[in-house]
Amino acid sequence: MTKIEDALKKIPPTRKGSRCSVAALYAAVPEAERAALKKAVEDIGVNRTPALGLSLAISSAYGIDVHRASLDRHRRKDCLCGRIER
Repeated sequence: MTKIEDALKKIPPTRKGSRCSVAALYAAVPEAERAALKKAVEDIGVNRTPALGLSLAISSAYGIDVHRASLDRHRRKDCLCGRIER
């Protein structure tokens, strides 16, 4: 292996896209709550909960602040999670 190949292997890969606060939220809540939370966040139906209301509900239920813009970005798949899925 050449020196440059060895050096390139040591460089950590870069992540493109915004870090996802919603993914961090999923990791922070108890596993028993995770499915219901994902359903509420990822609901794309006509009657889905607006991001502001969902943000307030998450703060009330879990004591974790997630900005409504983060929820909207996750729903649009503009966060790192969405870029990985594409």
